[in-house]
Amino acid sequence: MRIRAIVAMCLASALIGACSQSVDPLDVPAAYDASAYTTNAAAELQVRRDAADLVALMRSGRTQVTVIDADQMASIAAKLPMGSFADLVTSTIPELAKASGGTYNPRRPVADNGHGGVYGAYLFDETGLELEQIIDKGLFGAMMYASAAKLMKVGATSADIDRILAWYGADPSFPNSDKAATPDRGLAGYAARRDKNDGAGMYTTLETAFRKAKAAAARGAERETDLQQALSIVKTTWERALMATVVNYILTTMQTISATNPTDDALSAALHAYGEAVGFSMGMLAVDQAERVITDAALHSILEDLQVTPQGAATSYRLVTEPVAALADLQSALQTIAMTYGFTSSEIEDFRQNWVNVQQR
Repeated sequence: MRIRAIVAMCLASALIGACSQSVDPLDVPAAYDASAYTTNAAAELQVRRDAADLVALMRSGRTQVTVIDADQMASIAAKLPMGSFADLVTSTIPELAKASGGTYNPRRPVADNGHGGVYGAYLFDETGLELEQIIDKGLFGAMMYASAAKLMKVGATSADIDRILAWYGADPSFPNSDKAATPDRGLAGYAARRDKNDGAGMYTTLETAFRKAKAAAARGAERETDLQQALSIVKTTWERALMATVVNYILTTMQTISATNPTDDALSAALHAYGEAVGFSMGMLAVDQAERVITDAALHSILEDLQVTPQGAATSYRLVTEPVAALADLQSALQTIAMTYGFTSSEIEDFRQNWVNVQQR
């Protein structure tokens, strides 16, 4: 009878695990183990340097006296693992080169703007689209996020976590700032801008998940569940931070084009911010649907509201020539993003801020 009673007690208490072998809590260090980071992520860090070289070359076209060499851009771009996005980059580079050295005025008919040129402080094509941003910000999704997602697999090693971190762009010390002595780069720099540094933001969530993933990967198969939980958080929060940054740039654009008689410099900056939103969105569209929350349909809708087709044809000048209609479209894009990720109106308003600047950190 006593044995039967004990068995009954164990069966009853199994619901709360009292009679099961408990798994020891994963020991997650307070700091990320970066002892082999530069070695493990050497290839990714080199690609990031190559991408930075391409961006620097493209940015040189922001001054009217500079004509960018298309072959030089193409040579650097060929080093980058862009997947299907490579086709768009290959077709965009010659157009960017042709726009350089010219002038652009969004109030003129497209046919009168030639191949585009410099307007204010930035270089645009004849439709008002900043092609530099299509490539630069497109790589954040199509190359960096997509490459990292491929590494977030069952059995990911400690070295894989370092490689994923390199694609994300955070310094292993996780300063939560793109202005620190060892700053965050890439999407990590933008995640820092969206983080209020209150311990609950997306940057902080990603740091915690990376530390957990690193600790779990070091323990091997016995901690696979912990590893996959951490990587799932990394992936979804990374995507949310990227799209929260799209929100930031849309709001920045709306603020300027809704103003009374904005200056050409202000409109140029607005088209620049808008171009960043377009670039980030197009880059995410190049990511395998299985690796992201947002659907192709939602991204197509956002791009249409941003006056761009997925193939890159644009009517960006409407932000200047038809600001009232453009504002309605931009608001529609915001609604699509908010519905996809469950962003609240309060969060949307917070995304307006660059918290690194606001908090001077």
